[in-house]
Amino acid sequence: MKKYKIIAIVMSAATLLGGCTYTPGSSGEVIVDEGAGESEGSEESTEEAGAVAEDGEVDGGSETATGQEGSSKTITEQGDRSKTDSGQGDDAQVTSGKDSKNSGNDDGAGGLKKDTENSQKSSENSEQSEESTDSYTGDIFGTGYSSWNEGYLDYLDKKTPEGYNDMFYSFIYVDDDDIPELVVDTSVEVGGCQILAYHDGTVNVLQTARLYFTYIEKSGLLCNSDGHMGYYYDYVYSLEDGIWKCALSADWTEYSELEDPKDEEEYVDSMIRKYYIDEEEVDEKTYGERVAAVYDKNSAKEPENYLQIDDVRAFLSTGKLASADHRYELFVEDCTWEEAAKKCEEKGGYLVSMTSDEEFEKVDNLIRAQNLQNVSFYIGATNTGASFWWHWIDPNLTVSYCQSHCYRKHWLKGQPSYHETLDNGTKIDENYAEYIYKKADDKFYINDIPGDVIRYYPSFKGYIGYICEFD
Repeated sequence: MKKYKIIAIVMSAATLLGGCTYTPGSSGEVIVDEGAGESEGSEESTEEAGAVAEDGEVDGGSETATGQEGSSKTITEQGDRSKTDSGQGDDAQVTSGKDSKNSGNDDGAGGLKKDTENSQKSSENSEQSEESTDSYTGDIFGTGYSSWNEGYLDYLDKKTPEGYNDMFYSFIYVDDDDIPELVVDTSVEVGGCQILAYHDGTVNVLQTARLYFTYIEKSGLLCNSDGHMGYYYDYVYSLEDGIWKCALSADWTEYSELEDPKDEEEYVDSMIRKYYIDEEEVDEKTYGERVAAVYDKNSAKEPENYLQIDDVRAFLSTGKLASADHRYELFVEDCTWEEAAKKCEEKGGYLVSMTSDEEFEKVDNLIRAQNLQNVSFYIGATNTGASFWWHWIDPNLTVSYCQSHCYRKHWLKGQPSYHETLDNGTKIDENYAEYIYKKADDKFYINDIPGDVIRYYPSFKGYIGYICEFD
């Protein structure tokens, strides 16, 4: 068996491949069979930044500051986490894709099927044999820790690449003990997620293929379901006593044998799909039944609450988020965003920078308590300055990025749009952020706006405010 080394470029401990098809190692290297397909690098997903927005319903005026037309500007989103329309399990269907199973995947997640029989035969002669599905046990990071907090902090200290702080973190409960698992979301598909588990002084790490996964809380089961360019998979893992094991390795491909189809209809009609369960080819119906028998996707959930590095370190060290003791004040005053930022600085604070769900909830409750849902509040998010990306202006944050998939639920649908065209045809830039209440959803959202709302939306006079945060 010829061997190739694939080195993860995002995290030294992370392999490019996921699921039950690779052998993890502490050095971050993976050895795969010749002909199994080589990784061709990552392809970041792109989204249209200027999707049409829903109007924010602000009770204070007849006009809204939310965009009604989408911008034509396209931005590259790191790590599009949305589930593909490929369908997994019972509803295994896809719409397009040309790659065969052995053609590989642009981010290294596809095309790698280990041959268990050949692996067993060559194990005596190879430097590192591939592990079978039953023997997969994740990657042991370290042992001898006195607590899970200590172990997870040690991982963050040693495995976070220097200068790379755009990752997000979440605590989840996969098995039924009281110790949470820590999700390290690299925010890029090629990096996937590392999911840390702790038991009896040992930290064990599961590397996912790409970013998307679900888990059934307290059941001991997690499913890495995703795919790209004709290769899709459902890798089901069990977690017991801190050890990750592969419970089911399911994958499928679709490709066309036509080199030059005359139209899309002919291309779609020519698609060939092949399904595999633990390396055995099966039909589509059997594939869905076998996956469903092991993992009930109707009971599964995604991580809900994400943290940035400052908050996760603070929580692991003190049991509290970095913003736990911060104070917030609301001010209703007609002004520009820049003027609001200066006023907060003069008061000894800064425009609020919300980095956790808990902090969003604190601000929401404060606005409700003062019955100020009809006010459009300036907050400390902007895409001005050195970075095109939306970021918080709090100078104390290690990570200021506020536009990843982890923030999507906090942005008004379709936002940020970056630009808006007024009824008179005037095109304006929207490089600042407000926090508004949408009555239909009974929820607050971030929305991008011009720096001077009243100039372009005069009906908002008397309904502009800002929120200051104090450490």
